[in-house]
Amino acid sequence: MKQLVESLLRREKELIREREAILSEIEALDSFGSGQTLQGSRGREYVRRMKALNERKRLYREEKERLENEYQLYEASLQKIRQGIAHGREAPSASNPEEMERLKTEIEAWRKRLVEEYQTLKEDKARISAAGSSSEQAASVAEQVSDWNARMDDHAQRRRFFNDVIDAFNATTGESLATLAPL
Repeated sequence: MKQLVESLLRREKELIREREAILSEIEALDSFGSGQTLQGSRGREYVRRMKALNERKRLYREEKERLENEYQLYEASLQKIRQGIAHGREAPSASNPEEMERLKTEIEAWRKRLVEEYQTLKEDKARISAAGSSSEQAASVAEQVSDWNARMDDHAQRRRFFNDVIDAFNATTGESLATLAPL
């Protein structure tokens, strides 16, 4: 459980750093024009940076929502574990079946997001491999591979976290929800 909390806290710190970077980029873009009309290459640069910023904001919101959902699921699982320990029973699900169904629904939604993310990562890897055939873009491809490896490592950690939560949930409730295959 300690590793799970550390993983959540690490990802929370990463989100805080990303938010600070987004805010600094917003400030930089606000002063980009300095009262001048943006034309030509400066205008194109501004548009490119705005598109990149908007994409970065979208990814930030998605990751923040994912992290919040995982925190909620972790807290709900922890609560169920505490209830099971406090009442000396293995299956608190009998006391509140609606809550258990809600938790199962959230778990399945989380599982679906992880599977979809894994599929996206595999597609990105294939796209990067296809782009890597040209020697002109070797530096760009190396950077993309490095970024992909970092995203894959993060995904693998979240997948392990998911499996740990499922194991705790199953032990607490007596359910037998399936875990995801390790990477």
